[in-house]
Amino acid sequence: MTKNDNTHRNVHQLIEQLSQAAQAVASNDLSLLAKMHSWCEALFATDSESESPLSDQARQLAAQLENLILGEADDPAAAISFVKNGIEALGGKDANPEPPPAGSQAAGPIVESRGSADSTAPAEESEPIANETDNANEQPPSPPEKTEQETQSAPSDATIEAYEQIPLEINENELEFIKGFLEEAGEHIEAIEAALLDVEREPDNSTNIDNLFRPFHTIKGMAGFLNLRDINGLTHEAETIMDQARKGNRKITPGLIDLVFDVVDILKAQLGEIASYMADPQGNVIPQPPIGEMIRKLRGVIAGRIELEGREPMAGNADNKVGENLVEQGAVAKEVVNVALDTQQRTRPGKKTGEILMDMGATTPKQVSQAIRPQTQKKTAAAATGDLSVRIDTAKLDGLVDMVGELVIAQTLVDVTADTLADAKLVKNVNQVGNIVRDVQELAMSMRMIPIGPTFQKMARLVRDVSRKAGKKVRLEISGEETELDKNVIQQIGDPLVHMIRNAADHGIETPEERREIGKPEEGTVHLSAFHHSGNIVIEIADDGKGLDPKKLIAKGIERGIIQEGEEISDQQAYALVFAPGFSMAKQVTDISGRGVGMDVVRRNIEQLRGKVEIKSDLGKGSTFAICLPLTLAIIDGMVIQVGTERFIIPTISIEQALRPRPEQITSVQHKGQVLNVRGRLIPLVSLGELFGLTGPVNPCNAMVVIAQCEGRPMGLIVDDLIGQQQVVIKSLGERFKHLKGIAGAAILGDGKVGLILEMAGLAETHARTHVTHRRATSVVAKPGDERAIADIVEEETVAAGECTQDTADQDEKTLVEV
Repeated sequence: MTKNDNTHRNVHQLIEQLSQAAQAVASNDLSLLAKMHSWCEALFATDSESESPLSDQARQLAAQLENLILGEADDPAAAISFVKNGIEALGGKDANPEPPPAGSQAAGPIVESRGSADSTAPAEESEPIANETDNANEQPPSPPEKTEQETQSAPSDATIEAYEQIPLEINENELEFIKGFLEEAGEHIEAIEAALLDVEREPDNSTNIDNLFRPFHTIKGMAGFLNLRDINGLTHEAETIMDQARKGNRKITPGLIDLVFDVVDILKAQLGEIASYMADPQGNVIPQPPIGEMIRKLRGVIAGRIELEGREPMAGNADNKVGENLVEQGAVAKEVVNVALDTQQRTRPGKKTGEILMDMGATTPKQVSQAIRPQTQKKTAAAATGDLSVRIDTAKLDGLVDMVGELVIAQTLVDVTADTLADAKLVKNVNQVGNIVRDVQELAMSMRMIPIGPTFQKMARLVRDVSRKAGKKVRLEISGEETELDKNVIQQIGDPLVHMIRNAADHGIETPEERREIGKPEEGTVHLSAFHHSGNIVIEIADDGKGLDPKKLIAKGIERGIIQEGEEISDQQAYALVFAPGFSMAKQVTDISGRGVGMDVVRRNIEQLRGKVEIKSDLGKGSTFAICLPLTLAIIDGMVIQVGTERFIIPTISIEQALRPRPEQITSVQHKGQVLNVRGRLIPLVSLGELFGLTGPVNPCNAMVVIAQCEGRPMGLIVDDLIGQQQVVIKSLGERFKHLKGIAGAAILGDGKVGLILEMAGLAETHARTHVTHRRATSVVAKPGDERAIADIVEEETVAAGECTQDTADQDEKTLVEV
């Protein structure tokens, strides 16, 4: 069978299918209209090489059908009539269909976007039809040719077709659909940004361009279904440009990459406005970014009327081995494969070549299976596994985890009861149930765990933008993106990562000139990694830049009044100054950074996640910021402590050590409290019994001291006893008690009693406000020369008092005991 025979047969099949559909089509039948649109596109793709009027008429019909689908036809009835007459003309029944109705823009946006020789648009493949009809003997007149004056005049910006934005309104009946669209669109935008960076690095890799095309196409389809006209139009034009690049008709330049990034930014803005409206509906109209201007610019680029700035262009290529295998097997002719490949490029790039050939009736599923089996057996198995996944509302998942938490608590109570009864058989059965409960708990917690990779990938765009604005060359390296973390933790770690990555690229990495002078490569590196360590997750942000200079940090701290001149502080304490509010080493304020806001918020947010930040730096070689986080916010490893008649839980991530101090280690400062000397370090002491009103003054030497880290500084907590380490399920304190300082939550212990989970930063603030002192501890006279150091330590430990009064603080402390 020759190429012409195949083309002839496909044309007849499509015309017959369109003719059957035209008998029942109506302006409100979106499903049938969409099918007819795809068939017209397929007809245009199949017959475009012949340059016949048939191809042009198919294109105009497709444009008219798209106007009907998007609700842009002024007179739907006239538009339907035009479509029916046009299809009759395609079948040879009427050589002169009526002209398109006024205002319908039959050759509107679609025709404009495809007007240039190097522009294309997606098309849908049709299902094969066995029946054949007569050839189309007569065709409608082709569009009028341009006049000589129009041909000679150079195209101007004014000739680019405008796009009129209309107010965006959401139908209340479609709220659930739009909610799902927002979620999926966000994932597709992340895929677009990742693919754009891949295309920028490897412009010759056709797979990268395909990966960029697919999410645009998917967003376009979903937006069209939901009548989100602006999003549909914007993604359509972007998709057209990508299709040009995919076919080799448009060269990939840095200017093109920047343009697509601009499209992504506008898409994000529009999706954000829709999401804001969904969260708090105010009226019916939703704010809109300048999508119309961007669509006009894209149309100008597509038509070749707007030149994109950039360096020398880079080219791409393509490959398809499935079609070659089918030809070698004698299953299909090479010309048929070429038609399928062309159809694939004009429709969804995600549709396989073999599927298109089966839709055309050119081959059988068995032949395709034999052709792809050697290359795709492993990939098919992986895909089959992926198909077993389902989407679950996070609220349901959270409810399941909460119920499993209740089950764990109930199991703990049963364990205690079984031990009390001392029945061997009962203990054995209870232990077996306990093992099952632990397995269920681990499984339930794993369901909340998601890879941190998507969050890391967002940082790639940030590094690119910051480095360009700062005139630097910075490469982001990512490792450990498969590391899993609780979904709630990942949602809250995004903002701190943005601040720290921005600082690494803007402040840490030197300019290319500075790096050349000191013998470093012009391109700096920021390494973002995640890994497990001691039951926690560690996220590291490392750069090979200038590092932190402790002397400069100390000088800036003195200038800002954060520390006293002549005060002795270690390098680690100097590094911790970067987290002070308003602290900045930037010489000038830019739109990127320099105002000193951000890092203090970073520390506060991480501590709210029960995590901590550690800094390592080598002057001239770079810095490393390590964020240590718990795997989940639902369960915590903690040390159970006894204070008076109550028990509390200290997160193990905050604990440095525990000891029973000797008298010579305790130093008392009048009206300032006590400090503990541990290997030369003076650590302020806080009596939890006095702080919470549970006990009177306590002699530290007759108690235990738990040294915990609070905002990078140690604090000694005086407790009566250590009960032991335990994994507990965190319970919220509810609306009434959630604002209490120093308390992160509660947990039900093995005996059924409630233990409060302590939060170190809040404890330090509460201690500073209440000015609890410990005058009745061991009376030790300070050694000569120690008074200044002790006063400095106590001064450092004191934090600014909040707006709460002493009475309010006392009331809060009484309430804690009642819980």
